[in-house]
Amino acid sequence: MNRIVVGAEATLAFRGVVHRCALGRNGVTAEKREGDAATPAGVHPLREVFYRRDRVTRPTTGLPVRPIQARDGWCDDPEDPAYNRLVSLPYAAGAERLWRADRVYDVVVVIGYNDRPPVPGRGSAIFLHVARDSFAPTAGCVALAMDALLVVLRDCDRDTEIDIRGPAYPRKSSPSDKGSVRLGAADLQPSWAPDPPDGTRSRFARCRRNAGTPRDMPEMLPSTGGLSWISR
Repeated sequence: MNRIVVGAEATLAFRGVVHRCALGRNGVTAEKREGDAATPAGVHPLREVFYRRDRVTRPTTGLPVRPIQARDGWCDDPEDPAYNRLVSLPYAAGAERLWRADRVYDVVVVIGYNDRPPVPGRGSAIFLHVARDSFAPTAGCVALAMDALLVVLRDCDRDTEIDIRGPAYPRKSSPSDKGSVRLGAADLQPSWAPDPPDGTRSRFARCRRNAGTPRDMPEMLPSTGGLSWISR
């Protein structure tokens, strides 16, 4: 299954690799509302990728890709017919600018949340985008370090879904909470997690804490039989 899983400790797992991510500053919710600064729970498709071609090269991915234009915006006014749609700025109703001075929208993946059709007030502009250096919480999006985002996109296509689970915030961090750590077979002890409500079973590997393992590393990591890299 080509599915990205966003976990309860602000981690994003895909193809056996676990990355640190940022989520909405008010956590994850199943009752998303416009302006609540929460990330919407559930399984959502990925629609397309926008990128700043004046700053980065075209991402390699199986998703549709288009460059961001200077007048691109995303309508966030629940009373407007173009709510949760791409618009051209200036726009008569409220809209977020995609062409930004900072780097967080240098690569933006549109998450297919509340878009077919949009329901007024249920939330808009939910993206997978570049995290700030501090991994500060977002206004509701999912954010990854640029290198991690590009790695994830390489294996995404039109069938890829993102499964957002919560709650996830607040997350404690440390001054050394950056970079990547590789786990070898000796660092993992397989165990079975409790059966989920739907009756299926999921296998996990529990990370043993040892002298070489950061104290704030997530306890539970998805296991695919050998793995792997953890971006933190």
